[in-house]
Amino acid sequence: DSVGMSEFPLVLVPALGSDHRLWEPVIALLSDFVECIVIRGEGNTIEAMADSVLAQAPQEFYLAGISMGGYVSLEIALRQTGRVKALALLNTSAAAAPESRKANSVNLIRMASNGEFEQAVAMISTSVAPLRPDVADLAAIMAHDLGPDVFNDQQTAVMNRTDRHGELPALDLPVLTIVGDADNIT
Repeated sequence: DSVGMSEFPLVLVPALGSDHRLWEPVIALLSDFVECIVIRGEGNTIEAMADSVLAQAPQEFYLAGISMGGYVSLEIALRQTGRVKALALLNTSAAAAPESRKANSVNLIRMASNGEFEQAVAMISTSVAPLRPDVADLAAIMAHDLGPDVFNDQQTAVMNRTDRHGELPALDLPVLTIVGDADNIT
């Protein structure tokens, strides 16, 4: 029996410091069922990143975001444009950044701006997957490839995100939330 393709493509939004490579294992599992499109939002606010994703996305689509990509995906869904048919949020949050996270972002931006980009990338990549050196290595490669300007923009965006909990009841579409117990950040 052949399985038909989904009516709508699936837009996948990567995490901070990540690109399409983050989603490759998921795409490998889903590509027989749904067209997968990875779109990394650009800008130094979650709202600007959402604008960027929407500008590149198909007219109607399913949407999934992980970590920072989840903040962006939630922003897109909360705009209620009718374009998003279903939402998956993975290892993400609707909360504003706690003060400790803001301080961490400020420190990482300072490091990246003062010639310590490699050290900042190393700090981030080891924290995302302390038990998976292969994942930490890929995280470092992706962040390095995106460069210090994107790194600083993304740190600024996640540091300044707002609390969205009060808006969640307004979501009028199917939503799946997933979190892993090995996620030390979220």
